[in-house]
Amino acid sequence: MTSKGILYVVATPIGNLNDISSRAVEILNSVFFIAAEDTRHTKKLLNALGINTRLVSCHEHNENLCAEKIFEALAQKKDIAIVSDAGTPCLCDPGAKIVKKAWSEGYVCSPIPGASAISAIMSVSGFYGDEFHFGGFLPEKKNPRRERLTYLANFKCPFIIFEAPHRIKESLEDIYEIIGDRQMVLGRELTKIYETFYVDTVSNVSRLIKERDVLGEIVMVIEGYKGDENVMSPEDEAQISMLLNLVTSPQSLAPKDACRMLSPLLGSSVQRLYDIYLKKNKS
Repeated sequence: MTSKGILYVVATPIGNLNDISSRAVEILNSVFFIAAEDTRHTKKLLNALGINTRLVSCHEHNENLCAEKIFEALAQKKDIAIVSDAGTPCLCDPGAKIVKKAWSEGYVCSPIPGASAISAIMSVSGFYGDEFHFGGFLPEKKNPRRERLTYLANFKCPFIIFEAPHRIKESLEDIYEIIGDRQMVLGRELTKIYETFYVDTVSNVSRLIKERDVLGEIVMVIEGYKGDENVMSPEDEAQISMLLNLVTSPQSLAPKDACRMLSPLLGSSVQRLYDIYLKKNKS
């Protein structure tokens, strides 16, 4: 038995309410209060489960104030639970700062595992899951987003990213340009009634997405590079540079347009071809 309260980090369903564990229900029923990212959202879950535990707001804008309430209760040997709107807390959601401080002050933090969009999409991706990288949400603005994608492009393992529905079309275009036409799986509304998967190359998924309105939460997993995209022999680079020069004469295409045209033919990303072009012209 601990002489202080326990901070429980409780996973909740990402869609289907039946995905809540019996242990999570037991903990949510027994704690002094539940720190929730959105109390209105969590209240609906608690009502469905018949749980009457008090809710305290705990989001990114009031995390410090919430922390004071949590540590005051823990010091009085009262157990507290943290939940996010859906899935496992502290993964692209508030709570990590509170957990870190709880450990530093000698409190026990206990995970109550359950649903997570990360493990859910990886499990149905078909990619070997002994190693993968979680990239979180892509930045909202174009240039930071492309910088993040350039970083992710170098991973040999599959990587998982979240995206908002109103940005997915332009993000897929950037993924194609920066990373290339790799295999990917895009999941929308996981575990919900309108759960949808797109399993194809980046270019085909992008084309399908452009043809329809996209709503709901989106998670993607994209295969890692196989070595040929970012590691080319001098002969490869010379050949590609020659092709680029042929189509970027004053009478022909602009460099970026030439790279877009050659990308599917040469099996390399637009960004990689453009980097080679710039390297050739600097030399």
